[in-house]
Amino acid sequence: MFQEQFMLLAQKLSGFDKGASDKMRKTLVKKSLDANDAKAKERVELRKKFVGGAIKLSGLAEDKAVKLYETIEAFSAYGFNKSHAVSYAIDSYYSAWLHTHYEKEWLATCLQTLNGSNKFSKIISEIKSMGYKVLPVDINESSDTWVYSEKRKGFVPPLTAIKGIGSAAVDEIIEKRPFNSVYDLLYAGDKWKPKKINKTCLDAICKVEGLNSLVEFENGTFKNHRQLHEIIISNYATLRKNIYGMTKTQLKKLEADGIEPERFLDSQLETVSGLEDWTRVEKIHNFVNLMESVDKSIVFPEEIMERINNARIDSFVEVEKTGKGIGWFCIQELIKKTTKNGKVFYRAKVCDYDMNTAWVRIWTEFKEEPSTYTMWLAELGYSDSWGYSTSSYKMRQINV
Repeated sequence: MFQEQFMLLAQKLSGFDKGASDKMRKTLVKKSLDANDAKAKERVELRKKFVGGAIKLSGLAEDKAVKLYETIEAFSAYGFNKSHAVSYAIDSYYSAWLHTHYEKEWLATCLQTLNGSNKFSKIISEIKSMGYKVLPVDINESSDTWVYSEKRKGFVPPLTAIKGIGSAAVDEIIEKRPFNSVYDLLYAGDKWKPKKINKTCLDAICKVEGLNSLVEFENGTFKNHRQLHEIIISNYATLRKNIYGMTKTQLKKLEADGIEPERFLDSQLETVSGLEDWTRVEKIHNFVNLMESVDKSIVFPEEIMERINNARIDSFVEVEKTGKGIGWFCIQELIKKTTKNGKVFYRAKVCDYDMNTAWVRIWTEFKEEPSTYTMWLAELGYSDSWGYSTSSYKMRQINV
């Protein structure tokens, strides 16, 4: 049954004209929860008109006319008009065909379409459940849209998803690659190569760890992206001069003295050799700030999730909403507030592995306020008025 059919019934059975039957459709589809609302009153009048017309014009028994109207009213909560139903059916067929015959291309298109939406986490989870990997961004593999990398066997985010990398820089990266090394990226011979790949761009690529395919990361010259980031950002002007970081005059002097100049980047390796990687929280902030998303494995480390699952500890959303229970969560945002009486409390936006989110009210002041993206166990209560709540002394941090 389609909406057009009950509109036709209203015309044939109860004497509605085409305009009135279309108004009937709109009245039934756009329901209101407010009994005093104008739409609610319209439905009362509509019912009288439909039932009365069916009895008077078509001789239908009142009980049958009422039952028919109630059937139409119930159907209107989920029914489509025929043109929409046909369109959705065709779209569904096309989608199913593409998914069947061009699965990787179709899934990449889904990722591109939903990127940045509130459904993005769900499509990521569904793709992983199908056995695919979702990989980090990479300067040699990422395109200007989501793509599947046969080499790395997974879906790769686009360079355009990184804030700080403009379209001109993306075009230059795609045009000039592949880059085997940091030197391939930065220099042509001994001269500075990039035209649109600027300091901001390099800063962002390092912070989202997008250079893992370069030989220096594969052979351990750089143990983490923070080391290269420190060299580039601290010495950007010097690096831009040329591969040696010197003026022509300085190079000529070395040549006259018979001294072979050292590549500037090589000369800086020792200065960063002991520099530790960004912390987990710093990495999360880097990804959230630059890509508005972050790999779940960073937010929810595998060893921590294994401990939580082995201990059979529920996520906060699984805590019974009657009484109290123990649940775990990750703090995304923490807002310090005070009551009218001047007592400190907090509103914490929290999430779990499935990206369920909620606000938790935390009573009593912390001795040391939690950092964002730290994971906690807490004794939680729930009420319709407050939602989830706990106290700072009823919380224990899960050390990562």
